[in-house]
Amino acid sequence: MEQRKLEIHTFHLKQPRKQDITIDPKDVDGKDLYKLLSKEFPTFIDEFPPSKLYGKTTKIPLNGDAKSIFFSKSQNRIVYGKINIGDDNKKEQDVVESNKDKKFLYTKMKGHSVERPFFFLILLPDTKTTGFLILEREGKHAMKRDFEKILNEFTTEKLSGLKVKFTNFVESDLVKEWLEKGEYKEVILRRRELPNDKAEHYGEFLDEGKFDVRLSIVPKEKTIFTPNKKKKIAQNIDEYNGFFESEELKEIGFDKNSEIKVVIDHEGNTRTIDLSDTNKVRPYYHVNVKTNAAGFSEIESIKNEAINLIKQFNLGII
Repeated sequence: MEQRKLEIHTFHLKQPRKQDITIDPKDVDGKDLYKLLSKEFPTFIDEFPPSKLYGKTTKIPLNGDAKSIFFSKSQNRIVYGKINIGDDNKKEQDVVESNKDKKFLYTKMKGHSVERPFFFLILLPDTKTTGFLILEREGKHAMKRDFEKILNEFTTEKLSGLKVKFTNFVESDLVKEWLEKGEYKEVILRRRELPNDKAEHYGEFLDEGKFDVRLSIVPKEKTIFTPNKKKKIAQNIDEYNGFFESEELKEIGFDKNSEIKVVIDHEGNTRTIDLSDTNKVRPYYHVNVKTNAAGFSEIESIKNEAINLIKQFNLGII
């Protein structure tokens, strides 16, 4: 078993010039996005030109039985599989043994791409106009930008120019858990463009011009934030009203108009949570998966972890 990250995003179909109107993916002029993906997405990926993807190659890989690693499940309206992304086609690179001797093996020539497989899953629930996208990350390797580009090109071609708008998926209950149970490493207050009547409290140092002011609170040694203080911070997820009630802090500009960020360690992960915009929290979730002989995630193992992760949010969509 090896650890991987799964990132979750929601997405909507939009008309390019009418961003405020959300379109139901189940019925776009009689077309169902799920059915289109099930039938046409693999070929679209295999034939996608590198010129449209920053010079990268794309294809659906085959398994040991020479069958495509692409699947669809109509009961849950999901499509999932692997995509090989090939990169570095413009570089000449030496390949060496991964040991202390680093013996030269061969040179990868320009025009040759090194492929890496990534897992993806698209869920289009019957009960929502929102789609869900789950992508695999392994260390520094990810394909979010590439996949978003491919899916946008697909909907543009197949659904009369429609675009896809993506949003990070971070459940508020999960953010609350980090805020209430995590170890606080730093609390950062920031006031942008400090008002003139507040700037005077900083003396002649800020006597003219525009300034942002940043205050960093870092607990030292065995100092901790108490459960009550953490709970008070977490309440900002439901209604953002700032954290500090001190009149002295308000006098120097830190009021409900301030930005508050909290740096937290929780279960081996470090998160920076912006309480004024929780969508800025990266939507990454750790899972343990089986790997295949090549060292990459095994398709059914990572698919099951992805579905279990969605089920944990109790959204009633799968």
